[in-house]
Amino acid sequence: MGLERADGGGGAGPVFLHIGLPKTGTTFLQRVLRRNRELLRSHGVLYPGDSPATQFHAAIELRRSHRYWGVTPEQVDGTWERLCEEARQFPGPTVMGHEILSAAQPAQIRRVADDLADVELHVVVTVRDIGRQLPAWWQENAKNGSREDFATTMAERVLPEWDADRKKTHFWRSQDLVDVLRRWGAVVPPERTHVVLGPPPGADPQLLWRRFAEAVGIPGDLDVDPGPPSNESLGVVEIALLRATNEALAGRLVQPDYGPVVKHWFTQSVLSPRTSRRPALTADWQERVEALTARWTGHLEASGVRLHGSLDDLRPVLAPPGELPPDLVTAEELAELGPKAIAELLLEVARLRRELRECRARPHLSPAVLRESRGVRLLSRARDRAKGLVRRVG
Repeated sequence: MGLERADGGGGAGPVFLHIGLPKTGTTFLQRVLRRNRELLRSHGVLYPGDSPATQFHAAIELRRSHRYWGVTPEQVDGTWERLCEEARQFPGPTVMGHEILSAAQPAQIRRVADDLADVELHVVVTVRDIGRQLPAWWQENAKNGSREDFATTMAERVLPEWDADRKKTHFWRSQDLVDVLRRWGAVVPPERTHVVLGPPPGADPQLLWRRFAEAVGIPGDLDVDPGPPSNESLGVVEIALLRATNEALAGRLVQPDYGPVVKHWFTQSVLSPRTSRRPALTADWQERVEALTARWTGHLEASGVRLHGSLDDLRPVLAPPGELPPDLVTAEELAELGPKAIAELLLEVARLRRELRECRARPHLSPAVLRESRGVRLLSRARDRAKGLVRRVG
């Protein structure tokens, strides 16, 4: 499907709603779309929203998951309708959505269809092999505050719902590709359902973008700016330290503070640059993940949905023979990383103290403004993080 430059004539163009799955390169795709909004607009494609959080807030509003994400209804209500209105007014294709929509329930999906009834609605699903998805989801839970080891996650949250006929909750509601396609298939026909296959490990990240661009009709050779990496994966030692930190915090740092302080700053700035082995599913899971993969590929081949990429890329990627499970690290590995992480925290505390002194040196600022300054707030958070880490490592 080719694109023409939007010229303001005719009715609304199609809407391509990207619904996930989570941990399939969605953050990368969102970053590319956001950083290249003007370029895409010049080629007749709309990526709506007036801030980086708009699409996320619209999805929270649809899912009614305010408490989990630490936002109030007042912060997000109306966001979804504003995106829909932008799409209705645009004569070319609109691309929008967020990965948390993969877990949307039938009533929420019906609302999407009703609100976009006057446009041609497409659904875009990105997916990658389940071998990488399982440890990636466990890692993402740790980034969101979980203390569970991998074995517990598998035993209590994954295995009880492995059977395709059981009610889906938690992991499988957003990660069972067949179930997601069936739920959204109630409002979007197969010919307007696009499944983008994630490339194998080591592939050029631009390959995922090119497959996604093909799905939504963006010229594949468009010279887009991918921007700096974000939401980087952690190694097994870094995940162990993050879980230990969550244990030490003991629920004392919650949303809306936990996300920016721990998930984004501590995880991305302090832990991401480390180099321990990446978490991977061990070979003893091979038979089960291959059976699930066969179910997925069989459904895709029979369903009539539009595929972008190769089904071979769904083959489960497992750890090399002899590698330990992702939640097993040595005390020596953890002890080596702990002081390095504390050192980064102390440097951040020192930087914030300098910022605080600079704020206090400006007499035109009132005490109330100083108390609410970014430096004061982040200094308090940094102290809490450092205390928790010191207790745990000590």
